[in-house]
Amino acid sequence: MIVSLGLCSCASLPKGKLQYHLADSEVAVKVTRVLGCNVSFEIFASNTVQPSTRYFAENTVHSIDLSSLNGALSDADIKIELTEDGRLTAINATSTGQGEAILKAAFTTGATLLKLTGAAGLSVAPDACKKIKQFGGDKPLTLIYEGKLNLASSQAQVVPPRAEDAAYADPIDILIGGVTAIVLGHDAVEPPFVTQGGLGERRVKAKQPGYVSIEVSSGNAVVYRGKVLSTEFGAAYEIPLPAPAAFGKKALAITFAESGAVKSMQFASTNGSAAALNAVDAGLKFAAGDTAAQKAAELKAESDLIVQQQRLIVCKTDPANCK
Repeated sequence: MIVSLGLCSCASLPKGKLQYHLADSEVAVKVTRVLGCNVSFEIFASNTVQPSTRYFAENTVHSIDLSSLNGALSDADIKIELTEDGRLTAINATSTGQGEAILKAAFTTGATLLKLTGAAGLSVAPDACKKIKQFGGDKPLTLIYEGKLNLASSQAQVVPPRAEDAAYADPIDILIGGVTAIVLGHDAVEPPFVTQGGLGERRVKAKQPGYVSIEVSSGNAVVYRGKVLSTEFGAAYEIPLPAPAAFGKKALAITFAESGAVKSMQFASTNGSAAALNAVDAGLKFAAGDTAAQKAAELKAESDLIVQQQRLIVCKTDPANCK
């Protein structure tokens, strides 16, 4: 959604406030677990972990006082871009590449091969293998687990199997353990812009997202440890809107990523004879959303990876049929 307000001949903007929201987020984990057994009842598991962050509008409403942008001898002009749920995407600029319905995921670079051993593992292995063969037939059994994480908890959290996989996963998880995740902590972040002096009503509130560290386990083995973006531990700050200029022009152009992080920020000031331009690139490409084409490529890569996980398990459990 685009809101463009502008009047010329030294006219002023209408009285009122433009409302907007900052980004909120939730972190989820998806684990693709492929299981297989050899003739000695040794259980092999290949796991691929896919953490993701989904962004949406927070409940708090913020506003920009349009009348504060008026000047006695200057024209007023402002363009605001919002998402459908009211999040800021741009001020006096055009934002691109925002995949609002797309989750930004960080795929692990490869599958982790686990061999379940030990007295406890050996005692349940025959029963677990019977179920794996029963549910998987002559092929490795593929199970997918996914769920949202409570970032405020420091306790291990169960990542449940998908509803369609629960009937197969539950009886096996009882024997060899399921999938769990734990929040290890979070990193403090600094805002990309620090204001000096009073701002009055001419300001835009923003939040720089932070990172949360998570660890994912399959059975009793850690299969992933990494960081994911989250607004929950972000740093709030304010960006000043230029005061009206009697002569020349002052302008500010900002684009925001789906996470609410600043992608680019440009200040411009002209005095009528010579122009001075200062631009700041926030360099926050990590916070941008994927395009539909990128997501399609990721989904294909995910499908291809599952096939390779299955092949990996076959090669470990039945080398004679490794192809």
